[in-house]
Amino acid sequence: LWVSLKNGEIYTYNQTTDHFILKVKLTDYFSNTATLNAIYFDKLNRLWFCLSNGLFLYDIETDKVLEIPGFSDMNITQIIQSGDHTFYVGAGQHIFFFTDNQHHTQFSLPEKNQTETGVIESLHIVNNYLYIGTFSNSAFVLNMNTGNIHSLKNDIPSVPIRSIVSTNDHEEVWLGTDGNGIYVLNAHTHQLE
Repeated sequence: LWVSLKNGEIYTYNQTTDHFILKVKLTDYFSNTATLNAIYFDKLNRLWFCLSNGLFLYDIETDKVLEIPGFSDMNITQIIQSGDHTFYVGAGQHIFFFTDNQHHTQFSLPEKNQTETGVIESLHIVNNYLYIGTFSNSAFVLNMNTGNIHSLKNDIPSVPIRSIVSTNDHEEVWLGTDGNGIYVLNAHTHQLE
């Protein structure tokens, strides 16, 4: 269990001692004050930092931080992995995607989806669709095969979408809001249930 704080401190939980232990302090790596928006473990157990000044990859073994090209000085709010080599990133009001190579050592420059969504709060992938929750502009669904994106504004009000999860069978997508309950969508039709 890893826990991140906005001030850039990241803790791990030690079951033996029943305490949280400071694992990473971002001020040890960055001279300027960056806000830590999110952390994410990918399929290779690599730890990503979504910061107010870019996207970074932390190597747990070597204790080194690598800046991902193309995201310098961007407010990165979320990242999620699709397949083995593709990543989607929420930055400002846009979704970007990039890939890493076969050996997971080099990264392509990010490509931007031109649709403005609103400030991105949450990302979740179900059945080749990327669900995008925003701070004040409802939610969106991006077809990862075609790149087409459509808004869910007609079904979900413009409230912060803080969390998106799916059921184990991938039949339903649940969108948790800040103060307006939970909305449940059919994962195939993207309609409210």
